[in-house]
Amino acid sequence: MNNSTINYKVYFLFLSVFLAANAFGQVSGKVIDANTKEGVYGVKISSIHGEKALTNAEGTFGINIKKFPAELYFSCGSYVNDTLIIAPKAPTVIDSTYLIGLKTNPVNIGLQVSGLKEASFTYYKNGVKQSAIPLLGDTSGMKKFTVSQTVNSIESDTVNLKVTLLDPLKMIYLQKTVDSGILQSNLSYNFPFKLILTNLTDIAFTNVEISDELQKFVPISSEYKVLKNNASGGLKANKNFDGKNNIKLTLDSSTLAPFAKDTLDFVMNLEPKGYSGTIKNVAEVKATTKWGTISVESSLLMKTNEKTKTPTTYDIKELKINIPEGFSPNNDGINDYFIIIKPFNVKIDLEIYNRSGKIVYSKKNYTNNWNGKGNGNYSERDLDDDGYYYTIKSTDESGRVQVFKGFVLIQR
Repeated sequence: MNNSTINYKVYFLFLSVFLAANAFGQVSGKVIDANTKEGVYGVKISSIHGEKALTNAEGTFGINIKKFPAELYFSCGSYVNDTLIIAPKAPTVIDSTYLIGLKTNPVNIGLQVSGLKEASFTYYKNGVKQSAIPLLGDTSGMKKFTVSQTVNSIESDTVNLKVTLLDPLKMIYLQKTVDSGILQSNLSYNFPFKLILTNLTDIAFTNVEISDELQKFVPISSEYKVLKNNASGGLKANKNFDGKNNIKLTLDSSTLAPFAKDTLDFVMNLEPKGYSGTIKNVAEVKATTKWGTISVESSLLMKTNEKTKTPTTYDIKELKINIPEGFSPNNDGINDYFIIIKPFNVKIDLEIYNRSGKIVYSKKNYTNNWNGKGNGNYSERDLDDDGYYYTIKSTDESGRVQVFKGFVLIQR
């Protein structure tokens, strides 16, 4: 029991009794004369359990109660005897907050209530008595109850109880986007991914872990590697991320400040090896809060546009033979090589002729590495800026041969 005064004022003839109880079961009070308002000395007090007390000169007393509810009997010479029933105190409750979906959550709200050993508890919602302990549920928001405890058919006062359920989807948001793949000279693609992580609350998150199991989504016939991984704000990029053996994009020391919006960028190089089609990808974020760990999946869309979680998708186009009309081998990193786009498992044989009809460059099983220098009789010579005639023979995995002829311009 607490030290607040019990709201009972009992009159018997000329006496008034004011009572209070503390946590140790001690009931204290004062007996006063209703007319003179002075304390009455010598009033005998006894309980149904055998405890006894006597008021002092000021009319005050203290008596240890072993069990509630208890009846106190008052008697004093010239005054009429009377009886006062002391009801059990209200139960002890703990207002609690839970994260929806945690396996450690209780089934009902009973763990938030405690009281006397012999007590049974009664729950009320909106003043209506509940037939059982209310379930915790899975709907976000605050629920309000009142609870009492009953011992030996005597019910205590009620006490207010609050239960708050938080939805992780309303606390943190992870958007994942990807730009179109950039075709490389080896006919692989570079896909730039961007992840935007938003804290929707005024509470800081720690141990922020963004993970992406790339291998799970990449076709088994294809190969990939991570080229770079950078982060901003409280996010710390994991430079060992590979999407297979190490799927964590962030380090454990990553944090997310209240209402922060931090980003992470990584580039994946993908060799389709004959695959074409659409690939779906989903990342996940976990973060520690003071109520537990929250976990949500990524979505392609912004939070304001989302109705359901949408996977991030990117396309691998089917490649056909495509021969450029020219290139500029000036070592500026742009268009320095003669790049022939071709399907997977197609072998290219290349021959380049000058205006005199002489072969200045030739390569069996060409791998897009001609940089404008000759070979053979023209070995390691920078060929003049000019137009050159080519013949290209392609052979697919079934042995079908196609021959392509045309002109290519070298322009430095």
